[in-house]
Amino acid sequence: MDYQMIDSVLEKKSLATDPAFDNLVVSIEPIPSFNGCPLGLYYPDTATIVIPPNGLESALLHELGHRHGHYYYDDLSERYAEHFRRIYQPKGRALLYAGNHFENLPKFGVLFEEGERGAVEIALSQPLTYDELYDIKGQLLTYYAEYQCECIECGYVARSREHCLNLVCPRCGGEMRRAERPGLGIPMLYYGGGNNPFIRFEFTKSADWLVIIGAALAGTVVAGVGAIGYAIYKTAEATPWVVPVALAGVGALLLLRAAAREAVR
Repeated sequence: MDYQMIDSVLEKKSLATDPAFDNLVVSIEPIPSFNGCPLGLYYPDTATIVIPPNGLESALLHELGHRHGHYYYDDLSERYAEHFRRIYQPKGRALLYAGNHFENLPKFGVLFEEGERGAVEIALSQPLTYDELYDIKGQLLTYYAEYQCECIECGYVARSREHCLNLVCPRCGGEMRRAERPGLGIPMLYYGGGNNPFIRFEFTKSADWLVIIGAALAGTVVAGVGAIGYAIYKTAEATPWVVPVALAGVGALLLLRAAAREAVR
């Protein structure tokens, strides 16, 4: 990302004449990841956007969304910024992050709305055994078979394989009810071996699957097998996946070997 590219995006998207961006300051500089893995940063007090040198168009549009929401509606929410980005980048896959900070994977859940589709691709340093792959899939299936129940009296939340109505709150003895809407399906898990092994999870936001995927990865892939890095995408609902499974591993490996890419807030 450079200043010429930023000007080009503003012109191409017909945003250059929008009053929200008249006094906007854009700075290109590295962004430390001490507080998550930002796509970019927006400072409302000075109307300044910071984009890393390896930032992508999706990062710029996301931060422009923060400025647009702030200027017109005093709205700095992630929801508004992502809604703005989708208006101007509606097709195909939008890369939210590529890197190797696995501990931050669950934080990206806030960028997905209920019913929105996404994917996590992980480039592996070595192939998975059958048992390792089975273990990852088993953890997802175990979660899917459980209910998340909440006490209507004190708000205590617990997971159970029994229906919530059959439970009593262990904290106050109150009645329990289901805390989440029925799920939209367990994520699809794809695996590619060979010289560039990878796994990919395709999910639809209902439960916070990024938290669950992160937990499933932590014990098996990150700690045991070794992972080069990962990438998170959003997928437009009208656009199917167009990258063949056989090529996804190669693409992910090439992308994630440059794991210094810092890209999201």
